[in-house]
Amino acid sequence: MEEALRGKRSWVTSRGWLLIWDPATLATFLWDPRAANKIALPQWASPPAAGTDCALSGDPTGPADCFTLVVLEPFESESDDTALWYCHAGGTSPPSPWTRHVYDLGGSWLSAPWGKFWTKRFVSSLTACRGKFYWPASADKYGVLEFSPEASLTTLPMAKTGDVTVPPGAAYARAFKYSLDLNGEVHVAWIFFTGHEAEAVVNIGIYRVDLAGKRFVRVDSIGDRAILAGGSSWPFAGWCPATEFGLLPNSVYWMHPYQSRMYVYDVGSNTEEVRELGEGVREPSRPPFWIVPAHH
Repeated sequence: MEEALRGKRSWVTSRGWLLIWDPATLATFLWDPRAANKIALPQWASPPAAGTDCALSGDPTGPADCFTLVVLEPFESESDDTALWYCHAGGTSPPSPWTRHVYDLGGSWLSAPWGKFWTKRFVSSLTACRGKFYWPASADKYGVLEFSPEASLTTLPMAKTGDVTVPPGAAYARAFKYSLDLNGEVHVAWIFFTGHEAEAVVNIGIYRVDLAGKRFVRVDSIGDRAILAGGSSWPFAGWCPATEFGLLPNSVYWMHPYQSRMYVYDVGSNTEEVRELGEGVREPSRPPFWIVPAHH
């Protein structure tokens, strides 16, 4: 796999496919690394940096055939645009060219050790479910991205969950948020932590996003599945059949974005195990990332 990706830019999706871009030829395609399948896409003159969110609306080889790919541009400073790229492909019509869409979600004041600062709101942890795209906009809002065929972004009000963990001595809770599709319903995994670089995890929770009821419902079972989250593309989350791949059923495997450490969380018993990574292993040529088996 390393040889197949060498010299190319890539993005992982939660459906097991990778989006690949070759800077030498501008060739752009979806690739299933387990089956070595490729699906050609329109050439892309100037894609964003690798490692950002990439969401695929459905199985590109399924009976519907039509699918949409969305890639988010990184947002690193207030001078950056909040923007995304998308491409409609599959079916009997020619694929659409890659289109850049700049959006405006406003902004908010945030607190930091050095004081308060203003920052733009931007899309992160994007997932596809039933033909639309969703992201956790805040503790009391969930974002929706739809196409008709142009992009349209809205946010839905949500009731805050009652079990948000605020660490002792802290003014508010901090969490990594990972959105994903389970059984055709949007779910979100919250990793609550303390410290500027998440030095300690204080709680992990899986919630079904009840969009009709506008609430988060904590779940105590995801069945024989393992959620895989974090890594070099820290907003990424996907899942795979647990027993089939030798993983703990009803669990979350979370790679810490700043440390060589993985947390294995048992959803049913609310317990976790910390595993140190990288001991006795040579430094990889690129930061680690998850690849899940291709599935619907």
